[in-house]
This record gives sequence, C-alpha cells and structure tokens, in this order.
Amino acid sequence: MIDFGILPQEFHDTLLEKNCHLRKRAVRVPPFEWRDLDTLLNQVEPKDPLFKLYADGPVPPLAYTEEVMELGVRRRRLVLDRFSRFMAGGATLVLNRLEGFSTAAQALCRDVERYTGFPTTGNGYITFGGKGTFGQHWDVHDVFAVQLIGRKRWRVYEPTFAYPLSTQGSDQAQSRCPPAPVLDCVLEPGDLLYIPRGWWHQATPLDEPSFHLSVATFVPTILDYVLWSCSHYLPQSAEVRRGLIGTADTLAQIEAALQAVKTAISNPAHVAEFMHTVGGGHRAAADPDTALLSRLASQFLPHAPRYA
Repeated sequence: MIDFGILPQEFHDTLLEKNCHLRKRAVRVPPFEWRDLDTLLNQVEPKDPLFKLYADGPVPPLAYTEEVMELGVRRRRLVLDRFSRFMAGGATLVLNRLEGFSTAAQALCRDVERYTGFPTTGNGYITFGGKGTFGQHWDVHDVFAVQLIGRKRWRVYEPTFAYPLSTQGSDQAQSRCPPAPVLDCVLEPGDLLYIPRGWWHQATPLDEPSFHLSVATFVPTILDYVLWSCSHYLPQSAEVRRGLIGTADTLAQIEAALQAVKTAISNPAHVAEFMHTVGGGHRAAADPDTALLSRLASQFLPHAPRYA
C-alpha cells in the first residue's frame, strides 16, 4: 500500500534515527473517506485511552459525552451537539490504536512494520481547521505520518535531546525548540512524512477538514537490550547474586559482576534472541484477510435455504 521510495536497508543506513524524510504520493489511493471515519466514530467508545479530544489541552470527557445504560452495561456516548461544537471550533479528535478497528489502518501499520522490522501502532487525527492543539513537541518513538484526507502543514526541527526514552517527553525538556525548521511542508492526501524520535515538530491544520494516521514505530533501545539481557542471563551468575555487604573487597566484587554483565550483553546469540523477541519477530506482519467470512459463507450458499 505504501511506496516508501527507498529500500529498507537504505532507510536503516541513512534515515532511521538520523533524519526526517518526506515522500510525496507514497499512498496513491488513500483508503479512507469520511463515511469510513463516521463508521469508526460509532465503533470506538468515546473514552480513554482510545478516544481523546483536545482543544488547548485535553477536553474532559464529561464536556462532550454522557453515561448511558445499554442492556445493563454502562457505556459512554457522544453528546452530538457538544462534540460538534468542539470540532467546529478547532478541536482535534484523536482515535488511538486505530489498527484495532480499521483494516485500512491495520494494513498501513503492517506496511510500516514490514518495512522497518519493528512493531507499530496507529493513531488517527481529525481536524476541521483551527490553530492546532499540540504545539512544538517531540515524540519518544519514531513516527510515519500518512496524510489521508485533506491537507496539513508540518514543521520539523532538529533534536536538542537525542534519543529520548519513553519517560523523557518534551514537556520535561530543559531546552527550547530551535527557531528554524529543517523541513516546512504541507502534506497532501497520500503523502508520507518520517520523523525520528526526539525531533521537534508541529502539525498545524489548514482551514479545511483533515485526517492523518500517525504510525508509531517502536525501535528497541540499547538500554532495553541491556535490561533484558541482565534479567534473562545474569541470575545464572554467582558474581551478581552475591550480597552487597560493604566489606573491604566490595569494589573487587563489583568489578567481577561488571565482567559478568559484559559477558552477557556482548553475546551475539543474546542480541539475536532479543531482536527476534522485542523487535520485528514478535508477530508475523501479514495483511488482514478481509474476505475470510465471505469465502466461508460461499461454500454454504448453494445449500442454504432462501427466503421466498
């Protein structure tokens, strides 16, 4: 579905965690129309964490939803006039983990997953204008932004804090966003923008309806590997199981433990196992089968009773 424009190995060598990249018309036929989003609006219950509304910060769900009883189950439901006023006033609707509700979103996420070799998830962003609600920020994961309906302006800035971890968001940044962007562009339907984690960026709606899918890509860090390797293999080492008592030879014991850590994390077999488990090997990135039940039903149709 996505034409990335460069081969995966070249992407890994020249762009991954190194630079942003704009690919025009990466998706020749965007797979979403507004009626598809209307369907999703009725499928996704309007509550955290899957359904979020932002207008100069998060909008409390009570401002646009109500609680109802449906067949004995408490559910939240949109109050349509309130929700519509927020959207018309420039709010942004975020539908998280959209691949769990839309086969088109799942296919786009799987394309990115196959291309990068790392797990993904997709969040949808719907706006009808306004000034934008997120400002200049960085993400703690790599992002492939796929514009699917309408247009949106994106500005990308160089990082001031390289390779942030999941707990190191830009809201905690001690440095400011650089004044000049390295990329200032308008994404049109089908365009793709890659932004490495830690790169400042800002997406600004234009005065038109817009929908884009932000495919988050989770590249395992060296710290992830070190912690995984230590938890899996160091318990077998007597040097690290030793009690830290504070005797005269404590520093020597720590040095011996560090050697055990080095042995564990520098084992190529451990690296390969980790990459298979935490990287792209956690699941097969297969396209969804959108005709399975139709094929099964067709096997029974010749014998199925028909209504007069």
